[in-house]
Amino acid sequence: MSQSYRLTCAVLLLAVTAVQAAPVDHDLPQTTKAMLSVRQLAQLSEDWDTTQLGQLFADPAMKPFVEDVQRQVRAQLAETGIRLGIELQDVRAVCTGGAALAATQPGSQLTAHALLLIVEVAGKEKDAEQLMLRAAHDLGGGQWVAMGEDRAVRAHVQGASGQAGHDVYFCISKGRMVVCDSDKGLLEAMAAIRGTQSGIKALPAYQVVMEKVKGDSADIAWFIDPFGYVQTCRANEGGEGPVASLLASQGFEAVKGAGGNIQLATGEHEVLHRSFVHVPAGIAQLEKAAKLLAFVNSPETSRPTAMVPGTATNFARIKFDFQEAFAGLKPLVNAIANDDIFDATLHNIATKPNGPRVDIRREVLPNLGQHITVFSDRELPIGPDSERMLIAIEVKNETLIRSALGRWLRTEPRVELRRRDGREIWEYIPEAPSDPKLAVEIDSDFGGDFDFGGGDFEFETQPAAAPAKSKQEFLPHAAVTVANGHVLVATHIEYLVSVLKQQSAKLDEATDYRRTRDALEKLGGGNDSIHFFTRLDGAMEVSYELLRTGRMPQSKSMLGMALNLLKEDANGTQQFDGSKMPAFSEVSKYLGPHGLFVQEEERGWVISGCLLKADPAGMSARPVVAR
Repeated sequence: MSQSYRLTCAVLLLAVTAVQAAPVDHDLPQTTKAMLSVRQLAQLSEDWDTTQLGQLFADPAMKPFVEDVQRQVRAQLAETGIRLGIELQDVRAVCTGGAALAATQPGSQLTAHALLLIVEVAGKEKDAEQLMLRAAHDLGGGQWVAMGEDRAVRAHVQGASGQAGHDVYFCISKGRMVVCDSDKGLLEAMAAIRGTQSGIKALPAYQVVMEKVKGDSADIAWFIDPFGYVQTCRANEGGEGPVASLLASQGFEAVKGAGGNIQLATGEHEVLHRSFVHVPAGIAQLEKAAKLLAFVNSPETSRPTAMVPGTATNFARIKFDFQEAFAGLKPLVNAIANDDIFDATLHNIATKPNGPRVDIRREVLPNLGQHITVFSDRELPIGPDSERMLIAIEVKNETLIRSALGRWLRTEPRVELRRRDGREIWEYIPEAPSDPKLAVEIDSDFGGDFDFGGGDFEFETQPAAAPAKSKQEFLPHAAVTVANGHVLVATHIEYLVSVLKQQSAKLDEATDYRRTRDALEKLGGGNDSIHFFTRLDGAMEVSYELLRTGRMPQSKSMLGMALNLLKEDANGTQQFDGSKMPAFSEVSKYLGPHGLFVQEEERGWVISGCLLKADPAGMSARPVVAR
């Protein structure tokens, strides 16, 4: 046999082996509750560098900011005690294939939790062992211990800020480096790698999700068992989650898994993503509050209405079964209030002499359409109150809805009737700080309160003795009217009036929107229950500039308020230092349009979307409204 023939056979064998090699996340144990997997790390890095997002982070103007973010993230992880001793650059140095990071529940015990990292290191086992020893030393020392059929290096990590310490285990077996902060979690991972115990592929939800999204061909894959993951998080924090328990009891536990894949630089897309939310029993069987997920597929959903301006930075349209959703609202309200108040409340609204005297079931619900449209823009110059948003709820009979809405809003103490351009518009007046607040307040599993001003009831799940937190009202300047076949609710009356005048071009005529919609249709979109479009260069500008200038805690945008819940300290101080961020003009040129669609299927929801390359000729138009 000739030398060249042997070489050719060897190359072909290696190629076939590479193609058939199982993704590294298949080595995760069956007790995995959430995972993120990179299938080929080197290829992912190459693909990332070719995208505009990769070019953005490689831009010299971004270098000080990127380095500062890395420093701040490392510091925050150290404060929380989340330490495995290995960083991304360490993984890159020894990885010869893929890597997976997972949260697991060793032994399927509700009080157990583990953080697990698996890295393919075949051919670099010696380098990986040196990395393990160095990481163990950096964590405070290490020693070899027996772990089943393998040996592992165990290091003890001292707890941060008075927290208890924990052990971290490092092991190499069958071309895999395994790092875990639980001995039981490590043993389960090693058993899955050796094939002596079933791995994540044995989970029915994982099988269905990955088959739906073609997960094995992805650059990045992810999977989560929503309520199982909440259990592991709560086990790690040593508490219980009232909101998670509430959602589980209200039928949302029917969702057994969600997952998807992400591909970079496909040729047509900068980023392509597919996801699937799995309901094994079928969405028709959703019960109680889970009926709020009563979406409906329709070709109309992917078409903006004529009122959506061409300058909109975000646009979403949803087809929704209000009758079905309303049926799910009753058990949720009663559960939050811990009392059977829903029917009594509706009766009082309809009959009390000093109330609105609106029969919601007979006057409102039968006269609602099925589409909800949401779009937003920003006002210049950029400030905490720059974001403008409008919600449009489709109605069948404007006259009846206008009458019911007028009777309702006349009873609200902080609402005044305005007349603008011949239209009646109801405007909320922001309350003074000293006024009592009527609110619906829920303390989420992740911290922070959501405050909906102008409500009629107050439900609190946090203890009465908890320290008061600063609250931000949702739509504190809201303006409401009925026009163009919709109930229109805007964040600001000026924005509502400008939309009603319809003086600008329409979104459906915009080049970047049409380009994005065409790309989504190639992915199977067009008969959607949810259709979403965003211009990243416009959508990110407000939050970016506020973060850069240290004003994020003052933000009244939806994204800003969400970030504040996660990042604000007790004094309302911006924890993240954005002073090294470059001017937004240095960033926006890399940000293209993004779109996605959601389609309802018998056993769940398909979610597909893509990010396209920025086109200077079709980038977000600057808003013409300015203070």
